[in-house]
Amino acid sequence: MSGFDQRQSTQHPPHHVAGGALRLIPIDDEALRAFVDLVGGSALQTPEWAAVKPGWEAERLGWADDGGRLVAAALVLHRRLPLGPARLTPRRTLAYVPEGPVMLPAPQAPDPGAVLTSLVRHVRAEGAFTLRVGPRVRHRVWDAARVRAAIAAGAADLDAVPPARTDPEGARWTAALDRLGWTAAPRDLGDGQPWLVAVLDVADRSAADLRAGTNQQWRRNLARAQAAGVEVRRATPTDVAVFEDLYVETARRHGFVPRPRGYLTRLLGALGGRARLDVAVHEGAVLAGAVTVRTGPRVCYLYGASTARDREVRAANALHWSIALRVAEQGGSLYDLRGVEPGLRPSDPASGLLRFKAGLGADAVEYVGEWELGLRPGWAAAYRVVRERQRRRAAAR
Repeated sequence: MSGFDQRQSTQHPPHHVAGGALRLIPIDDEALRAFVDLVGGSALQTPEWAAVKPGWEAERLGWADDGGRLVAAALVLHRRLPLGPARLTPRRTLAYVPEGPVMLPAPQAPDPGAVLTSLVRHVRAEGAFTLRVGPRVRHRVWDAARVRAAIAAGAADLDAVPPARTDPEGARWTAALDRLGWTAAPRDLGDGQPWLVAVLDVADRSAADLRAGTNQQWRRNLARAQAAGVEVRRATPTDVAVFEDLYVETARRHGFVPRPRGYLTRLLGALGGRARLDVAVHEGAVLAGAVTVRTGPRVCYLYGASTARDREVRAANALHWSIALRVAEQGGSLYDLRGVEPGLRPSDPASGLLRFKAGLGADAVEYVGEWELGLRPGWAAAYRVVRERQRRRAAAR
């Protein structure tokens, strides 16, 4: 009997969706892990991710069709509103499904309205004041060649460039969210996950194929790194500590608030064999590093850091090139280089990321993004006040 079947028989009764097409049920870690790997979903939907977020309470849910087959799943994280001792106050939480729910691909994908309706009903009963979701459903795609051509032509941003293709599933989800009264969350990289990412297709591609997909600047930089003797390897325990320092340095240089010291070490430990840290080394010094995590055929870049020293040896190019080659050699299909901003002009300070990743050959992929539904407005307002105070304290450190 699978973990999915065991939990179905021992937990509270399933929630029934209108029409009886889907049942929302609790599932166990094994079932959630297997489903995320099956569909190449986000690492933020694996059971291991709950251990990375100790300030949150986690539950694992699945949607089963009439035949008992799992067609969607979700790791739901609950952050309590700290109003006093838990025994004296009602349980009120922000319910968050980071980069989920995870679903079978079309044409087997479940109805978005059915998934959302049952999820809302469930978290409301659990005391949630707001529900936030971020399904990794593609909406629009600009291939790397189109992005590079738009940059050369002086386009302002991706919205000024016709996409190479649109995904009907993205339109289906957006229509369902609109119809059910959800609100699109702000499109920034603050509290949420990126809505626009760079993705490199490595399926069945040789090193020569991948190199042919890079631009001239990338090929020059790779030659420089090779001539300088830059080495890319899996990190040692000593390298992890150095990477933590580089991460703080990177945050200061680019003006963002870093994760607390020790967070990345805890992340690597919690994700176990899924995650690894690679570092680019020149003359014995670690110049750059990248944390990646694998789910099924997809490898995702989660955190990166580099030093401003010795930029001429192009350690970052060597690092990401090595990771892309490894993903391809190990039978992966996608190297997800995570978030980018839509700006294309050199005057836009965020445009460098998209230029860098498109130069490697990565496409720009727009997901439907994160959406919120208010369930208890008064409690949601109180939570926003608490979070703003926490941000100010973090920024002042």
